[in-house]
Amino acid sequence: MKPDGVYVDGTFGRGEHSRLILEKLGEHGKLIALDKDPMAITAGVGALFGVVA
Repeated sequence: MKPDGVYVDGTFGRGEHSRLILEKLGEHGKLIALDKDPMAITAGVGALFGVVA
């Protein structure tokens, strides 16, 4: 993985894979996270960033 790469998590869910990617990304890296279930996105964002949407 490159710290300045662009990565896609196409099954965001609760954000487990996204968390691993974010740990390796640098300041200029990008992560695009998608999920067809809006409730999964809400739960994943809350789990990753400690926010309630």
